[in-house]
Amino acid sequence: MDSKIEKRDILIVNYQELSKLPPVLNLIEILVKNHFSVSVITIDSNSISEKFRDDNILFYYLSKKKENHPVDFILRKRKIRALVKEQMEHHRVIWTTTDITVREIGKLLFQYAHIMQLMELVEDLPYFPGQKLFMCNLEKYAKKAKAVVVPEYNRAHILQSWWNLDKTPYILPNKNSVLNNSGQGMDPKYKEHYKRLKNEKRKIILYQGILTKERPLEPYAKAIEMMKERYCFCIMGDDINGEAVRLKEKYECVITIPFIYPPQHLFFTNLAYIGILSYHPVKIKHYSILNALYCAPNKIYEYCGYGIPVIGNDIPGIRFPVELYGMGHICKEMTIEDIRTGIECIEENYDVKRGNCLRFYEQADLNTIICDEILKF
Repeated sequence: MDSKIEKRDILIVNYQELSKLPPVLNLIEILVKNHFSVSVITIDSNSISEKFRDDNILFYYLSKKKENHPVDFILRKRKIRALVKEQMEHHRVIWTTTDITVREIGKLLFQYAHIMQLMELVEDLPYFPGQKLFMCNLEKYAKKAKAVVVPEYNRAHILQSWWNLDKTPYILPNKNSVLNNSGQGMDPKYKEHYKRLKNEKRKIILYQGILTKERPLEPYAKAIEMMKERYCFCIMGDDINGEAVRLKEKYECVITIPFIYPPQHLFFTNLAYIGILSYHPVKIKHYSILNALYCAPNKIYEYCGYGIPVIGNDIPGIRFPVELYGMGHICKEMTIEDIRTGIECIEENYDVKRGNCLRFYEQADLNTIICDEILKF
């Protein structure tokens, strides 16, 4: 390396679609804001990197993954490792954002100052996708990392117990930076959807996120249908399995908005009156069954950043913050009556709960967590 070239601070490696991971986008923003020089290796088919074109960030792009193809798997790992090795000649720290990213880079990580961030709760994952005989052994990477980072308190202690870590992982909440409220700067392809929602006369109860069996929405649709003169139920997300369409056809209260790429989706969030948090423990991929139980939704910060009270089911990851800060209602039974009671309770105390939401949002200081805690080694 040319002696005149100074090392950049941090290489972020994100083996996932960057535009679908708001926490990683937010991490990049915070590092740049705090004057770190950053490079990013990622998948990005939606040109989200254009958002950072004025921030002196270097981007390196990987092709979209084909998880179960053996040849692609081997070639991909070689490419990622070669790129990491090349880039780490010019960087001080490598920050991996997911468990799969750790697997792709492998033992090469042991050569560097490594920050290991985990978006989901996972004890281990197969070394090769689709098989269970050979495992990656995430524990050994966590033990050698300079810091392990998770988004939720209970997950931190669960991982410390599973892996016998000397230090409890750092907790970096999935908090987003709230955009302006005007809709200015919105991608033109979203404006028709935005206009439709903005012109809605009823109060909007919003669910935004993935649509899977882990996130059941029909109980909410049933309850809101009985209040459809005052409220509508907006479901916003990628309807791969047709669940949103099914609910729209069945219930008059339901309206749908397609998946909106972050951070543009926050323009729509700001139009909501109440936000829905729906998480039920289901075994998905290699994630722990506890993953949803101790969920760490970025949407709770997205709702609360705009002062939108929330309603959700009774699991620790939702109940503890919602009840601690008094910013919504927890449905213990998920019956129609329980959900209706929750909506009415929020309505009766809206201004107080709105203020509590904003207080909850402000208490998470990501700048301090990242710069003064995680990176202090």
